[in-house]
Amino acid sequence: MRIKTAFCYAIINKLAVALMLCILAGNANGHDAKLVGVGNDISAYQFDNGLKILLAPSASNSIFLNVIYQVGSLADPQGQSGTAHLLEHLMFKGTETHPGEQWVNALRERSLAFNATTSFDRTRYTTVLESNPNQLDALLALEAERMTSLSFNQTALASEIEVVSREREASQEEPFNILIDQMFAAATPGAGFGRQVLGQPDELERMTEESIRQFHDRYYRPDRAFIVITGGFEEETALNALENHFAKLEPPSLLDRVPLDLPNIEGPVTVEAYQGSVASIVLGYPLPPAQDERHWSLSVLADIYAGEPHGSLYQALVMPGDAQGVFATYLPFAQGGYFLFGATAPPEQSLEALAEQLQNAVVTSGHEAINEESLKRALRVEKQTLEHLTSSPEMLAEYLSEAVVLGDWQQLLLGWDSLPERTVEEVQRQAENFLVAERQIEGLLRPGNKRTNDVANIANAVISQQEQVHEPIELPQPPEIGLEGASQTIRDIEQSIERRLMSNGMQVALLPRNESDRIQGVMTLHFGNTASLRGQHAVTDILGTQLIRGTQSASYQEVVDQINQLGASVSIIPNGGVLKIRFESPTESIETFLGLLADILKTPALSQHEFDLVKRQLLNAAQTIDQRPVQVARRALRHYTDSPLEHDDIRRRLMHEAMQAAIEATTLSDIREFHETFYGADHGKLAIVGDVDSNAILTHLETLFGDWNSQVAHERPVRLYTDMEPTSLNVEAGGTATGHYLRRFYFPLTMDSEDAVPLLVATHILGGDPLNSRLGRRIREQEGMTYNTRASAHIVSHGDASRITIQSHYPKSEKEPFLEIVRDEVDRFIKDGVTQQEVEWSKATLLQGVGAALDDDNTLVNLLHRQLERGITIDQMIEHRRDLSKVTDKQVSEVVEHYFSVLFSEVIAD
Repeated sequence: MRIKTAFCYAIINKLAVALMLCILAGNANGHDAKLVGVGNDISAYQFDNGLKILLAPSASNSIFLNVIYQVGSLADPQGQSGTAHLLEHLMFKGTETHPGEQWVNALRERSLAFNATTSFDRTRYTTVLESNPNQLDALLALEAERMTSLSFNQTALASEIEVVSREREASQEEPFNILIDQMFAAATPGAGFGRQVLGQPDELERMTEESIRQFHDRYYRPDRAFIVITGGFEEETALNALENHFAKLEPPSLLDRVPLDLPNIEGPVTVEAYQGSVASIVLGYPLPPAQDERHWSLSVLADIYAGEPHGSLYQALVMPGDAQGVFATYLPFAQGGYFLFGATAPPEQSLEALAEQLQNAVVTSGHEAINEESLKRALRVEKQTLEHLTSSPEMLAEYLSEAVVLGDWQQLLLGWDSLPERTVEEVQRQAENFLVAERQIEGLLRPGNKRTNDVANIANAVISQQEQVHEPIELPQPPEIGLEGASQTIRDIEQSIERRLMSNGMQVALLPRNESDRIQGVMTLHFGNTASLRGQHAVTDILGTQLIRGTQSASYQEVVDQINQLGASVSIIPNGGVLKIRFESPTESIETFLGLLADILKTPALSQHEFDLVKRQLLNAAQTIDQRPVQVARRALRHYTDSPLEHDDIRRRLMHEAMQAAIEATTLSDIREFHETFYGADHGKLAIVGDVDSNAILTHLETLFGDWNSQVAHERPVRLYTDMEPTSLNVEAGGTATGHYLRRFYFPLTMDSEDAVPLLVATHILGGDPLNSRLGRRIREQEGMTYNTRASAHIVSHGDASRITIQSHYPKSEKEPFLEIVRDEVDRFIKDGVTQQEVEWSKATLLQGVGAALDDDNTLVNLLHRQLERGITIDQMIEHRRDLSKVTDKQVSEVVEHYFSVLFSEVIAD
């Protein structure tokens, strides 16, 4: 399970809480649930047993169910760190009614996706399901079961301890994870935030069934829980189901909650960590509990200090070249938290000197940056961020689920305008109160690979290894998937799409959706060909990165301010002969935003100052070689795969040394000339989804882009399958306890082939689900060896160079057994083929995923853009789904035998 900390959501105010208390009502609609607040299409309820509920129904094909318990690692018993996170794993191991795998199989039958995360102050269980009241009722029943009647045995406990140990090892491959863990541990040794969420190895070994059950009984109770439901459901129906399953649950009376006694930080602290290849400095400053009203003035500091290009840290450190980049991270928790400020050092920069500069910029001169202009800018960004987080049922569920623990979700009920005003004087005062050197935690991250004692492996003897018996996988009954419902939705979408060819050949597809609050867009510009793009790697990267840094009529800062004032956002990503632009905008701002986007793309400033800055940043990045095992493995495999191509072929990724040389040789005149001759919209593709006036937008787009043409002939550079000798590479990486494994099968295939759909099913059965696949069940569930082994298929639409990839991290101490297991599972997959049950389950899962995606604007705009790129219409999904539904186990077994038997390449990086 992944770990997720709650941050960037805390907009705390006591007024909202007070107003909420004033609107307490009696029983709503005859329900046992008391209505305690309504606003912005959100209703808040509470049962007599203390369970709190937030319901936000909307027009959606999916429901997002979140159950949040107000307990995390801060409540771990002394000497048993990691208890909250370990319990999160065990919550999937069965109940008294559904023992063992019966419980999680019931969850699989009824959901599209599920996950769980643990943080310092909360544990959160997320489930996505189709908009179906019966499914919601069944899933709520399952959640009520594990709240009150969790059941697991010693074998499950031992297995999950082993899995957690592997998760912990993998987390230690991330340099910043190591640094932040050590900073918190040094600030409050053995207590509070100084105890890792994943726990200490020796303490995990001492966990017992009894201690876990006591922890569960103490904290997994209705008065410590929130349930958040968003998406496609009826509020009355959901309330009935919630009452039926939760209203009568009684909190345990024997085990009281243990009060938390978090220590204060005494004096400044400095720690060092050696990991990775990037030198960085991080400064941390402790914060009060999230409900402290002073947080209201602290939340805006991240943008004031580290926003680009206006932030004081960016201006003081990045622009003169003293830092490669800067960041500010706000980490509020119910029991406290930290504000973190950081800077990444360029190569050869003294980390001590940068640390001194950063401290001066934060503590000494940083307060001077808090003025009327910077505060207004930060408030615009904050408001825009909140609007983005609440613009879809999925993001609203994410926001509310994190915010309920902090107590700041009430602002959505009251509206932004009702919140207390923040003044320059108050923000300055709180910055001076909390950003002080006397309570500062300084973390120095140096390149290297020096392990600390606390990242030692848990003894492999935790699980008694038994000889594996390869019995058929018992899967839950696959849900029945009706094709016609989704097919009709696809037809309706296709009929609503307006496609237009601009006068220069640019292709546009618009999907009007009146229910959408914001407009989503994806645009690609294609230019050049394999011959004309030869050796242009650095030019395309620098140009694409510099585009947004000012136009001929506006500075970089003015462009950023205009985007924020419009409530919009945009990202521009260069990739050889393709420039990809993603954007979103409020409906009322879309025409103005598109005009600004046209200026950014067609008339960029391309100033010497910004060119020098971008070139320096890209050169520093090219000089920094990421030595994490996953990156080392990917580089080695990419280098092998690209070897048939000429070294300056645009389809080939340049290695670090070659990229450095290319960047150094690039001049501003190269950039300007390339923009002038290569850029144009005549081979562009633009998809827009949202509440748009199609005629107005199409007319506007014709004016903006209809006569913008490239001067260079275009032909898409594609990869064609090439016979290559198989290889097995062992490469050295800078990992600590884990390595990374990649195996890749190459073959000629396109999406139009009759083998494509059966091969997608086969890959899903082998490793499409880390918990419910051949590789996942063997490596995670049976062996407890690693928790994220996956297989994926990449079947191309252009060219024919397709591939299947198996990848996983693994414990170095079990490298040989791991490799033997992977090879054995693939060999058995080829030899035995697949079962009908596996095929039916995989088909149902894949069909569910397609159907649920049809009401999400982000997914739809990506889908619509992909259809443009492939030159097909969206209703071809109907045929794809029909083909998927007809796939047989015989077909899948045949493609397994054919495509998994081809010669393969593998990389082992540790």
